[in-house]
Amino acid sequence: MRTDADETVADLHRLFSGLIRLASRMRLRNAMHPSVRNLAQTDVWLLSHLAATGPARMSALAEWQAVDPSTMTAQVKHLERAGLARRHTDPTDRRASIVTLTKEGETVCDEIRRGASAFFADLLSGWTPEQRRELIESMTRLSAALEEHL
Repeated sequence: MRTDADETVADLHRLFSGLIRLASRMRLRNAMHPSVRNLAQTDVWLLSHLAATGPARMSALAEWQAVDPSTMTAQVKHLERAGLARRHTDPTDRRASIVTLTKEGETVCDEIRRGASAFFADLLSGWTPEQRRELIESMTRLSAALEEHL
């Protein structure tokens, strides 16, 4: 006999799988970020993270993204070539590099935020403020639980 807990887990799996499928679609990404179609999703994540948290060590970025430091180095080099980020030596430890956004990187992050804001404002336009608040609270809890679990 299936319990309510079993049904909740099954529903969550179905919904989460569907969200992952939708999130991987280029069409959704282009709708959310129409002005940055030439960037990979990992570029958008990294730029947005740097905009939210400020300059960061390469090692901290690799840990945040849960990737090997060499992978993060390649990703940051890509952003450097695009003129969106730059590395400089950490003054407290000359062996370490700190990554910062350039002015162009900050401009792109502003475009990302504006595009995402417009997308979600339109998507949730029929929702009440309470429904929006409940969504944010639930998604925040789910995200934190996933971070902690993984």
